[in-house]
Amino acid sequence: AYPVISRLKATMEENGAAVALMSGSGPTVFGIFTDDQNAKEAYEAMQEAGLARQLFLTGFADGRGREE
Repeated sequence: AYPVISRLKATMEENGAAVALMSGSGPTVFGIFTDDQNAKEAYEAMQEAGLARQLFLTGFADGRGREE
């Protein structure tokens, strides 16, 4: 019903997401990345494509995945 969901997931996967999923029935789509640079590239690609009203790039609660 919402092709943008597939486009969001595909963009994350094309940029190295280990997995890209939708949370419940939406509205959240998220990707799990093992490489910070891939996550940043996916974020930028989605931003440039205008695929979402809000985008968040986060790290792990223990600080992994954050630049010092």
